[in-house]
Formats: sequence, C-alpha cells, structure tokens
Amino acid sequence: LMTSSSAGFRIYSNRFSGSIPSQLALMTSYLSNFLIYSNSFSGSIPSQLGMMSLLSKGFQINSNSLTGYIPSQLGLLTSLEVDFFLSSNQLCGDIPVQVASLSGSVSGWNVTSG
Repeated sequence: LMTSSSAGFRIYSNRFSGSIPSQLALMTSYLSNFLIYSNSFSGSIPSQLGMMSLLSKGFQINSNSLTGYIPSQLGLLTSLEVDFFLSSNQLCGDIPVQVASLSGSVSGWNVTSG
C-alpha cells in the first residue's frame, strides 16, 4: 500500500479508451498528480474525481474524447498548485464557478468548454 503523497497516477500518451473509472478517485490518500492526457478516453468526467483533494502537482485529463459538462465537484481540488488541464475534449456548457475559482491558485490553467 502506498502512503506517500508524492505518488502519481501517470498513463498519458497511450491508447487507453473507454470511460474513466470513477473508482480511481479512491486513490485520494496518496496521489499528488493525476495525468491521463493524450489518450482516447470518452464519456463524461466522473464527478468523484473531485474527491482527489490531496492532488497538488497536476490534474491533466486534456486531449481525450471526453463529453458532457465539467462537474462542479472538480472545484474541490483546492490543494492543486500546478496544471489543471481539461482542454482538447468535447466538453459543453459553462465552466462551473467552483472550478473557475481554482484558476487564481493554480499555475498552469487550460480549460475550454463549449
């Protein structure tokens, strides 16, 4: 069992497809980054990912084929210091206020919706 907050979940630039399993949010006790960009994930962003409140070094789910709205629960990622990237997906709707509030404290922000 990993207990260090310096661990990361990195599966970027592969050919993974399908939906993002909401169970990944259960890794909240030890992850400092969550990097799954440049794959072929589809479907909506699981709101449970907002439970990864200890993330500090990156939340990058950009460059996939994700659809739907940005869950407001992602605004709970308040420990995040760098790299909040959701761009290059097919997201729709407005950026929730809770998520937009992260932009002032995160170095590296790229969120497009609509």
